[in-house]
Amino acid sequence: MPAGAGMPAGPGVPRGPEVPGGPGVPGGPGFAPGSGDAPGAGAGAGAGAGAGAGAGAGARGPRGSSGSRVLNRNTVGVAAAIALVAGYLGVAAVAHLSPFPAKTPPPLSQSQVSSPPASTNSSAASSPAASADPSPPSPVDILMTKIPAAIRNQDNQHACLNNGTEFGATAVSQCQHLQDIAPQVIIYHLYPSRTALASGLSALLKKANFRKIRACTDSAGSFTDFLVNCQSDFTIKTLGLTGSISEYTNGSQAIIVSTANDQHVMAVLLGTNAGDLLAYWNKQEWVVTS
Repeated sequence: MPAGAGMPAGPGVPRGPEVPGGPGVPGGPGFAPGSGDAPGAGAGAGAGAGAGAGAGAGARGPRGSSGSRVLNRNTVGVAAAIALVAGYLGVAAVAHLSPFPAKTPPPLSQSQVSSPPASTNSSAASSPAASADPSPPSPVDILMTKIPAAIRNQDNQHACLNNGTEFGATAVSQCQHLQDIAPQVIIYHLYPSRTALASGLSALLKKANFRKIRACTDSAGSFTDFLVNCQSDFTIKTLGLTGSISEYTNGSQAIIVSTANDQHVMAVLLGTNAGDLLAYWNKQEWVVTS
């Protein structure tokens, strides 16, 4: 086809130097310059301007169209993803479920399950021992408080030994190998009451085959002589001490059995010298009176 035959050059678009052909859009190899098949090409002066303008506009046109299509596809994808997440959250809320799986905590160890936390409060640790009531004294402990220290402390405090519960006593202590006093042995008996004390005295004298034949005092009411098989009650106002005294022998030893009513104590004093034994008893140093 001859140049310009298909599309005559328009007289209204002169070929001007100010609108050169765009170098960024060269003519394709399949189209010869001036060919009628080139898009927007025209013969004469309008062909150059038409080709330049058409090439510039044509280059931007397709790019704008492709970007719009990509943007539209991205927008549709984001919207679809938002709708999907919103739907999943809605279903999870209706079903009262967490939309995302919760992490399962690790199982507790045996020590964590069964062991309480250690306390750092020192007063709490020590308070049970501090607040605990002291144990009540034993009958032997009580009896020891009735024995004078001059007797109890002899032989490095080993003179008085626990000797059971003879004659109904709650505690018995035998103090032996005594020094610097008339009796070599004193046996102490503790009772819970005066009635029990009287019963214990009767049982002891019965076992000793004691038989009262006289009182132990003289005409003035004093205990001046050791009298075999005598028995009397006594009252010592200065000491607030009341009780009884019985005197007898076992063949080789003089024996005085005396009671202290308020102390609930019975004491058996044994010595080799009867007169010294009675003189010691008269001083009332054989029992604690206060």
